[in-house]
Parts: sequence; C-alpha cells; structure tokens
Amino acid sequence: MGIFLLQAVLISLTGVMAPGPITAVTIAKGSESKHAGAWIAIGHGVGHGVVEFPLMVLIFYGFTKWLKCKGLQIGVGLAGGVLLLLLGLSMFQAVRMDVVRHRYKGWGWLVVYYCCYWG
Repeated sequence: MGIFLLQAVLISLTGVMAPGPITAVTIAKGSESKHAGAWIAIGHGVGHGVVEFPLMVLIFYGFTKWLKCKGLQIGVGLAGGVLLLLLGLSMFQAVRMDVVRHRYKGWGWLVVYYCCYWG
C-alpha cells in the first residue's frame, strides 16, 4: 500500500511541477480579491480529487490488467495523438485569424471570414 501511495504522489507531483492555466488564473484573480486564491485552490483540489481518487481506486483494485492491454494502449495513444494534432491546428488557425483580422481591420466580417478560412 505504501508503494502505491508513493506512486500516486509522484504522478500527482508532475502536474504540480508544470504550471499552466490554473496558475495564471490564480495570479490574475488574486489581484482582484484577497480570498480568490483560496477559492481557486479549493476548487483545484476538489477537481483533482474527483478525477484522481476514483482512478486510484480502480488501479488499486486491479484495473491495471486492462491498462496493460496493447489494444487499449494503442487506442489511447492514437486518440491522444489525434487530439494533440487538432489542438495544434486550432492554435495555428487562431493565430492566422488574429493576423488576418488585424490586416483587414475595417473591411467587414465577410472579407475577414473569407481570408481566415479560404484565403
């Protein structure tokens, strides 16, 4: 049981060591209210608990044999890869839309739409 808890702590620690949007929101909202950081921290902890605790219980009670299945690993890997590609493409599209909107500012929404998607 001790090794399992150590693994859970180490896995959770990887999320803590890579700051992201939650850190940015905490810093931004912290300047608005002195209690904002505490509420965000509580929400963050509860959100992690809702996802991670059932997952830890499933792994502890034998779900690992399903996770070792090659087909599932390949499926999850392919789904994750497709998701990352879609997210990357949407980021490029968002940058392109910002550039086009700036370049064609004042031209009207139809021209901007055409240039963003077809130009």
